[in-house]
Amino acid sequence: MPVVPPLDGSTTGKYVREGNDKNYLELDSDGTFYYQKTNEGLHGQYKIRGDEITLTFADAEACKGKIKGNTLMFPTKGDAYVKGEWTKK
Repeated sequence: MPVVPPLDGSTTGKYVREGNDKNYLELDSDGTFYYQKTNEGLHGQYKIRGDEITLTFADAEACKGKIKGNTLMFPTKGDAYVKGEWTKK
């Protein structure tokens, strides 16, 4: 049985990488995402199970992380993405 994003939309939205506002992740309510990495945009699907999130990119590479409040943590990459609007400094 596939795992889908919460129906209440609590995890959907834009998450900006701490320390680098050019990198962000947008989670859509249909289970797809867009990841902007400096000058490259990538698409894929995400699944949530409890407090774990798995991003699967179009090339089938997967990245696992944890959801902690309004923050997505990807420990293997050392990245944290905070939910909110992108503000250029």
